[in-house]
Amino acid sequence: MGDTPDRKTTLKPITGDDVARTALFLHSHMNSKFSAQEWERGLRASWYENAPNHGFMLEFDGEVVGVVCALYSEQEIDGEPRLICNPHTWCVLEPYRAKSVSLILSVIRQPDMHYSMYSPNRDGEEIFAYLGFKPLGREALAILNLPTPQLPGKVEVSFELNSALDRLSVADRKCVQDHRDFPWLRFIFYASGSKHGFLIYKPCRYKRLPCAELLYVSDKSLFARCWPAIRTRLLLRQGVFTTKAELRLLQQRPGFSFSTAHASAKFFLSDSLPAEAFNYTYSELVALNL
Repeated sequence: MGDTPDRKTTLKPITGDDVARTALFLHSHMNSKFSAQEWERGLRASWYENAPNHGFMLEFDGEVVGVVCALYSEQEIDGEPRLICNPHTWCVLEPYRAKSVSLILSVIRQPDMHYSMYSPNRDGEEIFAYLGFKPLGREALAILNLPTPQLPGKVEVSFELNSALDRLSVADRKCVQDHRDFPWLRFIFYASGSKHGFLIYKPCRYKRLPCAELLYVSDKSLFARCWPAIRTRLLLRQGVFTTKAELRLLQQRPGFSFSTAHASAKFFLSDSLPAEAFNYTYSELVALNL
């Protein structure tokens, strides 16, 4: 009997030694707009010193034929350290797709972890739902960055986060430091009275004009109070006309906003953490310039 994919395909963890060829596989078969070096940098991101792997791979005759990658982080949630695994970038060549789900199962059967999945394709949405992943809210907004007159001293907004780091909480300061090396991310510090917070966004375009895609808000209620000043600064200092945001990231719908097409599906899997515990930091949405 001749060799078949089923007989010679092996499933194994992606180790540090496998990352370079995994990156080359993704450049060739997933998205060639990213160089192999860009893929490799994103795949090597980690916020957990004892991360067990970088995901799982399928090999056939020693060649990579499928992968699902994973990022790991240890995050403080409700005062306790939690291990979060973020599976991402699931790509399997057509002759080997019968084993695709085995890759995902290898990731989510790792013990003592909670899971986020922020970029499934259409087929993947059904699979993750079947595996018990719960959906996160998908309502998306476009917000006009209309300028608003500000009273001096009421609200502080700064794009120079270095000068504001010492005023952030220990947890917020760590989050900034964990993400500041990604050159496509932008940070804004905001404060009112004795309260301080920050946000992360990516520059993008909406209706062909400069736009800020909101990825994280550290303090939602403070953000709502400071938003008029933030949007004014975005427009007048950065030339950013609109902000895109998922409603789940905000405390309330801002003024001058309107609904857009739903955001891409996002999921989580946890026996103990609620949907509110999952945000887009420590994930492929920040580690890769998607």
